Amino acid sequence: TALDGEDMTIHVVIGESNTRLDGFTITRGMAYPWDLPFGAGGGMFIETRSNITIANCVFDSNFASEFGGGLYASSVSNVTIDNCSFINNRAEAFEEPDFWDEPSGGGMNISGSSVTITNCDFSSNRAIGMWSGSNPPFSFGGALSAGGVTVSGSTFSFNEAFSAALLGNKQIKPGEDSGI
Repeated sequence: TALDGEDMTIHVVIGESNTRLDGFTITRGMAYPWDLPFGAGGGMFIETRSNITIANCVFDSNFASEFGGGLYASSVSNVTIDNCSFINNRAEAFEEPDFWDEPSGGGMNISGSSVTITNCDFSSNRAIGMWSGSNPPFSFGGALSAGGVTVSGSTFSFNEAFSAALLGNKQIKPGEDSGI
């Protein structure tokens, strides 16, 4: 089943506690800086929630002007993301000087406790910053910007960020610690 934001929908999916999202394609969601709470999670937005499972989903061609083009999750706990694909998602600075100009997590931006990502594919995601005067653009995690997260059995390819391409192009084998 496809959930298509048609390049107009803010946060195609908003996550709630004690839920399971299984077998969906989430595509063409948007999040701009004027979208409350802010330009994060074009495909899916989760904040201060727990006991969430996301399985067998595809996050494709979503956009956020700040954090997590495909998926943004902050202050979460007991979250499992399994067998999902994050493809062609972007966190890209918006051309407005008053907004954040150092985006992170083209595919996913996530932080919390007891967060596990297994058997996922991150491909062709981008986090692109904006030039500020003579200062070069800065961005984090073309594929994934994460804290307090364990990643295993996942593949990272063709992801890009201007500065710190955290997990930009790396394969993490089953049982291998990601070091995040």
